Amino acid sequence: ATIAYARGINNSGDIVGFATEPFESGFLYHDGNFNLFPGIVSISNNGMILATSASGPYIFSGGNSTPLNVSNEEVLAINNSGTVLVGGGFLTGSTFHPVSFPGATSISLRGINDLGEIVGSYTGAGNVSHGFLYDSGVYTTIDFPGAISSTAYAINNNGDIVGNYFVGGAPVGTQGFLYEDGSFQTFDAFNFFSDEATTVPTGINDYGEITGYQFESLGGGTKSL
Repeated sequence: ATIAYARGINNSGDIVGFATEPFESGFLYHDGNFNLFPGIVSISNNGMILATSASGPYIFSGGNSTPLNVSNEEVLAINNSGTVLVGGGFLTGSTFHPVSFPGATSISLRGINDLGEIVGSYTGAGNVSHGFLYDSGVYTTIDFPGAISSTAYAINNNGDIVGNYFVGGAPVGTQGFLYEDGSFQTFDAFNFFSDEATTVPTGINDYGEITGYQFESLGGGTKSL
């Protein structure tokens, strides 16, 4: 593949992602080997796989596939209890629970941990994007200090969050961040910190291993993290 995007990592170091050119397919990186896995979306710490197919989304576990009855919702992530994060909330068994940041005009859910904590972004006043954490009905904004916009992509069981932010001015690229122990730090894995660089950390496990992708938008290189 000429381009690959890593989307998430579990505590065993299994990585899921998506590759393009000369083919397009999801992949699972396991025990040092790449395996094509069309439609793979997420993998939990206990190895349950969330994926999609022509017949709809499903969970693959223990060699068995279980279809999901999710109508008109994009499937996004799965945790150890089998809770599935979807476009508008989360699914426990057959019960759908909506998630909607109070007062937001739109919302994008991104990640869920084994404690049921959810991260994502919402659009508020002025059409500005903010990161947020949802925990048992409580919403908390997660914004990189001084940023014009922020997005939270993933959270581990320690409460560490990865995402990205945009500050405007120079550099104009979108930078990654790690939020750990109540503090923010910029995350720039391959030193692409330039005017046209974009960094998107998309996953973090309990050992602090981070996945994602980084590229320079004006004809530069693309690397998976």
